[in-house]
Amino acid sequence: MEQPPANNITLFPNNYLLLPYCNNNSYPSPPLCYPDCSKQRLYCPSNLNINDLLDDAERIYWTPQLWRLYYILTVIYRARFWNKALPKNAFIPLSSTALQESIGTRFAVKARNLLLKLKIIETDNYYIVGGKFRGKCRGKCRGYRFLEPYQSAKFREVKSSSIPPKTIARIKSRPLKEQSNKLEHSFLRNNLAKLTVAPEVKGFFDTFMPSSNRVADYYERSIEMIQNQDWMFNWDPKTGRVFNNLTSLPRLLRPYLRLDNKPLVEIDVGNCQPFLLLGLYDGDEPEKEQYKSIVERGKFYEDLQKGLDAPFNTMARKQFKQEVFRHIFFGRIKTKPNVVYDEFARKYPVLSHKMEDLKRPDHRQCALYLQREEANIVISGVIGKIARMPAPFPALTIHDSILTTGEYITRAMDLFKGEFCSNFGFAPPLDIKGFPPSNASLN
Repeated sequence: MEQPPANNITLFPNNYLLLPYCNNNSYPSPPLCYPDCSKQRLYCPSNLNINDLLDDAERIYWTPQLWRLYYILTVIYRARFWNKALPKNAFIPLSSTALQESIGTRFAVKARNLLLKLKIIETDNYYIVGGKFRGKCRGKCRGYRFLEPYQSAKFREVKSSSIPPKTIARIKSRPLKEQSNKLEHSFLRNNLAKLTVAPEVKGFFDTFMPSSNRVADYYERSIEMIQNQDWMFNWDPKTGRVFNNLTSLPRLLRPYLRLDNKPLVEIDVGNCQPFLLLGLYDGDEPEKEQYKSIVERGKFYEDLQKGLDAPFNTMARKQFKQEVFRHIFFGRIKTKPNVVYDEFARKYPVLSHKMEDLKRPDHRQCALYLQREEANIVISGVIGKIARMPAPFPALTIHDSILTTGEYITRAMDLFKGEFCSNFGFAPPLDIKGFPPSNASLN
């Protein structure tokens, strides 16, 4: 089975190798990257010692080359840090050409086949053919994932095997032609590099009760990467969205981050996706005013839920929001009854028809439209204006939210409101999280 060619996506720093991640979910996934070899950090499941699984002949051949095996495992492992919603059992595509460039043509296929033979990983044999990278063909890609007992294990850094300096120098010298030169991206990269972690995070982990080893590993490694300044930065040219260590960080760990040694404040847009759908209306349609009266108060989900014959009284707002995303914003055009979508179509028939037009022939176009509009406001708009100031103030983003420090909260909110007003004529509610201690909402 073949998929369409993957798009190029720019990475930072320029000694990363990348491979976009493709899946069949309706919500577009962020890109994945290979690890930065210059950091010389390799990882493997804590319950794995490859040498113990090798026979005598294999041990003689592979002992000097163990880093190549651990490199492949590291690539698959680090994929989970790009997308918090990545399913536990997702297959991660590896480009055969990129792998050859990283660990050598002589060893790439042998190393991959050995890991398969030892039942450390498995493949779905699902090909992505003719993917592009830096303007040239990247060859075939198959998907790989860990087998149990390694899939659910915690991971450890491999310090007994290191990447040879000659290989590191070769990878570091490889130019990245697609590096983004946009001012807003440079601004965000520079601010990302200023992130630190407060010592109080130790208290969090002392009392943290993760639901699994995988969750514990994800939380611990996310903080470790920031502490080690092991930065990931990527942007998707299809949507303009930015992905990095901060966007993939678990929400519970955000209070322990510091920018310029100060706590972060998050300014979040209330009902962002519903609000952005206003752009689909033409002119002064009567329904537009009705819809506007709901989203300008940030009450889209509450209003939609009230109209259901059997409201989800026991369902938390977050769960109901997930249903809306699945069935209305990012789902396929409905051919069978669905209570959530049917209520939306009843209340807003003009908007639902425009969304269906947008989803033909590819239902993902609605999600891509919303993400492009979001990035136009947040990245190109707010961050672009901050970056062009004579004296820019510190700021970062998590998709539809802006993060800054306490003294700049008013300036950031004014820019946020101004950007929405210039595009839509008015601004949605903006929620402040993290400062002051109790959440506030300013309209």
